Amino acid sequence: MNKTAYGKHASAATAMFLLGDAVLVLPDSGSGTYALFGFLLALVPALLLYAGMLWTANRLFADPKHNKGAWRWCSVAGTLFAAAAAFACAGICFKRFVSFAHTVMLSGTPKIWIALIFAVTVVFLLFQRNSVLLKLSLLLFVLSCFVILLFFILSVKDFKVSNIAVYYFPDLSVVWKETRPFLVSVALPAAVVPVVQAVLFGKTEKKIAFTGFVSGMLLQALCLADCLLLFGAQLASRLSYPLYSAVGTVTVGPLFTRMDGVIYYLFFSSALIKTTASLKTGAALCLKWRTSDSARLHNLFDEAQQEAYT
Repeated sequence: MNKTAYGKHASAATAMFLLGDAVLVLPDSGSGTYALFGFLLALVPALLLYAGMLWTANRLFADPKHNKGAWRWCSVAGTLFAAAAAFACAGICFKRFVSFAHTVMLSGTPKIWIALIFAVTVVFLLFQRNSVLLKLSLLLFVLSCFVILLFFILSVKDFKVSNIAVYYFPDLSVVWKETRPFLVSVALPAAVVPVVQAVLFGKTEKKIAFTGFVSGMLLQALCLADCLLLFGAQLASRLSYPLYSAVGTVTVGPLFTRMDGVIYYLFFSSALIKTTASLKTGAALCLKWRTSDSARLHNLFDEAQQEAYT
């Protein structure tokens, strides 16, 4: 896979990871009248976290020459923390998608069977090469962009701009209340995805990394805008799955009146990529800890003891 192709695939994987389970829940239940304002503000810490973690992850996990001196201690702590964060992302995404499938997509089917089917699919991808995940991410990304843009265009006729109109600047306490839910669903995944990039795909160039980041955030923004323009922030934030409810309002002629199957694909594909990539990253970091970092930690303690005796 040449460098140009790798760039396209890695950017697509980054965008699908950021879309992840956020597409299921945006706007979050904790948001309110200024949900769009809160989302835009959350993009600032998301960008800062992404840039900072991109620099850190490239040095800790993708560049062996930085495994000396103080970086050795950072590598040990960073490996454990990053593995825990990756497993947490996988667990949250898995739980959210299974809950959605049980409630909406396959209502009446026991949740254990839904979880088992999704888990088997994830495990199958776990044992594939990273290049397979990259190629699948690019394919699913292209289809996801088409689905999101199509839904946005078909929804325009029902948009109400008054649903997102801001007539005065809110107090700082209101700003914080509106921004806080998006810090979890938008900013935190942006801090984890650079670790995924560095561990699974190696050192990532800035152009490739930020192309994926911007693409993922634009897709999130389009999905959020759909929900807010159709329902308004107050109603959208009370819905369990706002985008799914928004899709139910779209009609295309007298025959094609529902797009449920299309949105099922979007939710499944984004959750699949995020869950698989997170688990792959967590497993790779645990293996790294087991094979090298644990030995390195013992060496560090031995050196400290020798210095103490001397």
